[in-house]
Amino acid sequence: MYNDHKEHKEMPKPHKSDCRVKSETLSESSNVDRTPRNTIKVPVVLAEPEIQFCVESTIWLDKPALEIKRVLKDVFIDQCRLVATDICHETNTVNRGKLFIFGHIRKNIEFAAVDHESHPGDCVHGNIRHNTVCVDFEACTPIDFTHASFKPDLAPVNKRSFEFLDKDGDSPNLKIKQFHNEVFYNELPFCELVSARFDEIDFGFKKHEKHHHGEGCGHDGDWDDKKVDCDLDNTFQKVKEKIVLHVTVKLLQIQQVQIC
Repeated sequence: MYNDHKEHKEMPKPHKSDCRVKSETLSESSNVDRTPRNTIKVPVVLAEPEIQFCVESTIWLDKPALEIKRVLKDVFIDQCRLVATDICHETNTVNRGKLFIFGHIRKNIEFAAVDHESHPGDCVHGNIRHNTVCVDFEACTPIDFTHASFKPDLAPVNKRSFEFLDKDGDSPNLKIKQFHNEVFYNELPFCELVSARFDEIDFGFKKHEKHHHGEGCGHDGDWDDKKVDCDLDNTFQKVKEKIVLHVTVKLLQIQQVQIC
């Protein structure tokens, strides 16, 4: 035994390039079968609310615009979280909660830009341009699960502690304490976007910047002796939007459901 130990100590240290393998044989551990019978684990619909958002935004265009030609919109849900406010501890289900939802509207605005303008009453030249912007929206709405077919499952954490007496039996032993923790890991409720409806009014503000004589008007030297003004009274470069957005989402949670 001594020789084996001495031989082990005298073994050279392996280099970094050497291959090393360490293994051990584990003893068998017992287990308790807790498989639920006749159940499947699937997403269930907890609620499907239609939420109204009132959004006001201001958009600055990169060029003076004569008119808005088309506006394309899409809704993106960036965050959707359920906060339980009424939990039944006997059944570990949620009766009521608050749904915090945050997202943005991706707007693509196509407009007729004014790149060249001649004497009032003549013509206006320009290209069809577009500006793509993101408009944020956010709200908190109550959700009632009292009469829902499925309610959110939120099993609580069970924590307990046990105190002991000292040797004399007349005071607690502050050096010794026993704890019992039991944690159940719940599935987080999540949202899926169902539909979006937009009701909005857009109106443009006139551009108040001063334009120097002859700049951007395309006039050559023959026009210098004439009184020429770039008439931009009918153009705008700032768009104000008032949007009433209706977003329908599915609130789901993956649960174990009993089957026949």
